[in-house]
Amino acid sequence: MVSYKSGGPKSLAGKKKASKNAVTHGLTATSAHGALEVANVKKYVDELVAYYKPKSPLELLQIERIALCRSKLARLYEVEQASLDLVINDMSTNPMLILERMHGFSDWSRRIAVHLIDGQKEIFSLGLTEKTLKAINDELNRSTIAIETESVLIQELPCLTLFLKAIWKDHGVGEFSADRCLSWTAKNIVPIEYVVSVKAGKPLPAYESTLMEVNVDKEINEIPVISVRPKGSQLGFDLSVRKDLVFFKSLWEAYEGAKELVDRYAVARGLMLKSVTISADESDRLMRYQTALERRLSSAIGELLALQSRRDNA
Repeated sequence: MVSYKSGGPKSLAGKKKASKNAVTHGLTATSAHGALEVANVKKYVDELVAYYKPKSPLELLQIERIALCRSKLARLYEVEQASLDLVINDMSTNPMLILERMHGFSDWSRRIAVHLIDGQKEIFSLGLTEKTLKAINDELNRSTIAIETESVLIQELPCLTLFLKAIWKDHGVGEFSADRCLSWTAKNIVPIEYVVSVKAGKPLPAYESTLMEVNVDKEINEIPVISVRPKGSQLGFDLSVRKDLVFFKSLWEAYEGAKELVDRYAVARGLMLKSVTISADESDRLMRYQTALERRLSSAIGELLALQSRRDNA
């Protein structure tokens, strides 16, 4: 199969359009691009004319070439610095760009860390505070007996029960039920962004997917009017309760991970901002522009000096 290389546009309109390709960014254009560059070129020309005192149109032509290359090199350095500034600004205003590079933490911890870094006061849902969450986690760690009935649940986990009673005041109806309130709370204690992700059908990391096994993908508006635990089975009741309690333990683990991330973030942010670079593709492209401009500049300077040498020796 024979392949033919394109010889470029053939029509006058096509050639005219193609001639503007380099003007897109102005760095490789053969003329000044924009009012600022025109002014800079004129300034450089005036400086070079005053110094070299050209006597012929050819000498003046080389001076104009030198001025144009010098102006474009200056603009190239500005473009590179602007690209770096954009990367630095993006990294400074988007903590997740740095947190994602820290391995060994769950995505849940990273999201909580972003809230902490942003200075948000309400990190958890349903009015849960760090102090209350820690107290609940501590008593869960101390708990060793099977929670086979609601009365055992209340007796074994008083801090959790106190938190559930506070929730019941806003969401419950009738006599308080730690059992029913817990089943509802476990489904609503998950950060809202995870509920939204699940409803939108977005995949979650394995760690978070496990936490989402309870029906958070369904709309949970009200505390159930009857218990959702297995009936007639104390073991089933205990397993069902323990499954709900996993959310509190996992939330505390995620929060502790988030606090460690915040501590690491301050150090990592400083180091990463010092070492920030533009993308490899952009760096390569700018380097090629710089090399081409420096070659043009060197050529123009050499030709100007050669012209003046021949003039002086004539």
